[in-house]
Amino acid sequence: MKHYQLFNLHFASELEIPWAAKVAEAAPDVTIEYGPVAIPDGINDDPNHLYGRFFDAFRFSIDVGSRIRIEVLKNISEHAIIQVVQGELISALLRQRGLLVLHACCVVGDESAIGFVGGSGWGKSTLAEYFCQNGYELLTDDVLAVDLNGNDARVFAAYPEVRLRSEAAEYLRSDYNMLPQEGENVGRRISNRPTFSSNAAPRLSTLCILEENYRDSTKLSKMKGRELLIEIVRHTRSSNLVRLPALLQEHLRQIERLGQHVTIRRLERKRSLNDLSKILDLVEGLTAS
Repeated sequence: MKHYQLFNLHFASELEIPWAAKVAEAAPDVTIEYGPVAIPDGINDDPNHLYGRFFDAFRFSIDVGSRIRIEVLKNISEHAIIQVVQGELISALLRQRGLLVLHACCVVGDESAIGFVGGSGWGKSTLAEYFCQNGYELLTDDVLAVDLNGNDARVFAAYPEVRLRSEAAEYLRSDYNMLPQEGENVGRRISNRPTFSSNAAPRLSTLCILEENYRDSTKLSKMKGRELLIEIVRHTRSSNLVRLPALLQEHLRQIERLGQHVTIRRLERKRSLNDLSKILDLVEGLTAS
């Protein structure tokens, strides 16, 4: 087993988790292992025991927020498996542990965190990389786990890497040609960032929800209650788990608490990497107010 620290949890894993912070062997909070997976017949409505199949390549089970098991059914690379595990499977496990899990990147400055929420390819990682080049630390890329069980919103360090599309990587990094590509995806490069320097869970102060389509101007705007609800539901990871009746009401309560503790704005942008400096100024102005 390999041992990692992710989302303030100790993982023991038979799979290598690239770029995750390695730690000394200890009793794990979460185990990721290979083994047989028996998928029950009928509809499963127990959120603490989830089962599924990734096409015809492997079956998986996720149990009580503490174990992910993979049964490989055909020849598939471990890189392909870990891509699914790092994204949807760990997100589902974190949801079992009572966290709100968003499709978002997150950076930290002055002890509070800023998240960028949006779909794949919308520019979250580009923003995270730019902010990191201007004094911020990367907390996580692509999977943001939010703890709303206290008097504020807290977020946890996870993957210290930023996956950049070639256009953004070439614009932001002078060493673009030296950056590793993401697996067999020659159109994306990986910018490795230092592991977050603190063991604390920083307070999430701001969320920027990206517009999918580009606009004629770059600005931040407030969101109404129903609009906010729709967007957070849309960008919640492991959404199949959230649909289970046992968790639906709690998910809605989490979104309500998120709106109470975090400043949330819609981010409209021009289709121009030259506008990144303006976005930085807008977001810093918002967090300072």
